[in-house]
Amino acid sequence: MQRERWRGALIPNMMVFFDRIFDAPEENLACDEALLDVSDEEPEIGFLRVWESKTYFVVLGYGKDLDEDTYPEKCAALGIPVRRRCSGGGTVLQGPGCLNYALVLPIQSRKVLETISQTNVYIMEQIKEAFTRTSGMPVQIHGFTDLTVGHRKFSGNAQRRKRNALLFHGSFLIEMEMAIIDQVLRAPRQQPEYRAKRDHLEFLTNVPLNRSTLIRALQDSWDAHDELPASRVHALIEKTDKLARTKYADRAWNERS
Repeated sequence: MQRERWRGALIPNMMVFFDRIFDAPEENLACDEALLDVSDEEPEIGFLRVWESKTYFVVLGYGKDLDEDTYPEKCAALGIPVRRRCSGGGTVLQGPGCLNYALVLPIQSRKVLETISQTNVYIMEQIKEAFTRTSGMPVQIHGFTDLTVGHRKFSGNAQRRKRNALLFHGSFLIEMEMAIIDQVLRAPRQQPEYRAKRDHLEFLTNVPLNRSTLIRALQDSWDAHDELPASRVHALIEKTDKLARTKYADRAWNERS
């Protein structure tokens, strides 16, 4: 099967921009895993997806604890559900003003994707470059997968790997209501050194950026301009719906310690 070259490496035959946002928190989380499953089964396909939730919800990292990372009573009082994602990383608040992306790449598409650490470095540099090119801001990478401006974090990222493909996803704080983060999330026990024990309001920041401009920059960075045939879109939505119902809406998955 003939392939093109992509920055010195083989690229997927299709790099799809999957332009779909779901209403329910569990559906948006499930879609990222569904895209990973498709690429793992068919490693000639890669994906980029960008989404923003209309409602607030807390997302636990795969190995995080509900009581250690959140204020469950406050979440319940504010009507903010708690869900768990399939990747590692810290616990975050999703909602209006938090723009998310999911990048799914076949591992064989580039040698640097063969290890977790090399993948972190490579993809974070590409995301940083796209953001800097779009905003003109002096963006830095801190920790392993944080993006900062003036030593204040506006983007966190994480990855999940399967045999043939990987999911690398993250968020950008653009117009997030910081006071709500402070109400529902505890300060994490494990903190990067550069955080210097700052609370959420001192540590996090929004960055003013046009959404559509950033999305175009991400598409161009990963050459994600292909579209799936309608039949494939329907199958992917069905896979997303099943994962949402059987996993991401399941209390046992979301509240396990």
